[in-house]
Amino acid sequence: MRHSVFLLLLLSLPARAGGDAAEAYITDISGGQGRYQFAVRQVGRTLRADGCTQYRVRIIPPNLSFWDKLGIGKLASGHPTAAQTQAAAALLQRRAAEHKPVHIGYLGGGLAPDPRQKCLYHGTGMAVEAPGMVMVYQDAREGRYPHLHKP
Repeated sequence: MRHSVFLLLLLSLPARAGGDAAEAYITDISGGQGRYQFAVRQVGRTLRADGCTQYRVRIIPPNLSFWDKLGIGKLASGHPTAAQTQAAAALLQRRAAEHKPVHIGYLGGGLAPDPRQKCLYHGTGMAVEAPGMVMVYQDAREGRYPHLHKP
């Protein structure tokens, strides 16, 4: 029995590794065609230890290389598609209009902090991971996003 419990705990780790989510309200959202900007007011605990209970998120589609466009590039296979990002934005817009909370979070390098501006985060896509939960993703390939590097 002890081994079964350990195995269950071990198998549940990958689903949680590399990400986090918390309850928040979307106070403003704008954009379209894969480019979005929205304001978040965190409820309860914060996602980052930077003191930001209110922050902005900027979503810019990934910089696709020639090889990515052919389907043999190094963009992570789990990165959200344009349709998934659009569906996530629609959920955020709906929740903002209804003044209802949403669980917002990140996977991997999502919600990458802006090195020049506190309480501004970046992502290259979003996906609805569960009812009322939107996760932000960031394409983590080196050198593809110069705005994320300190000057």
